[in-house]
This record gives sequence, C-alpha cells and structure tokens, in this order.
Amino acid sequence: MKAKVATACAKHRNVLAEAPTEKTEVATACAKHRNVLAEALTEKTEVATACAKHRNVLAEALTEKTEVATG
Repeated sequence: MKAKVATACAKHRNVLAEAPTEKTEVATACAKHRNVLAEALTEKTEVATACAKHRNVLAEALTEKTEVATG
C-alpha cells in the first residue's frame, strides 16, 4: 500500500500548493486530502497513519506556495 500512500500524498501536495494561505481554505484542502486517502486506501489503520503524516505536514506548512509544495 506504500505506493498508494505516496500517490495520495502527491495529490495532497498539489492541493496545498494551489491553496491560499488562509486557515479556512487550508482546512478545505485537508478535507479534500482525507477524501483522496479514503478512496486510495482500503485499510483503516493505513488511512490513520497517512492522516497523521498529513497533519504533521500541515502543522509545519509554510505560507509560500513553493515552500508548501516542497514540504
């Protein structure tokens, strides 16, 4: 399932790279990412692990698009 996690993460980075820096819009991007993960992975434990990684990325996310894209 690691390949699917990597694919979902790549989609997530694309969403964040396009997302403005306002917190409400970042939250919207988070919801989209969770939907992608829910469709990409079948096991709940793997979804939870990927979501935890996602939260860490968002917590450290910088405001400039290029920095978010590389994060």
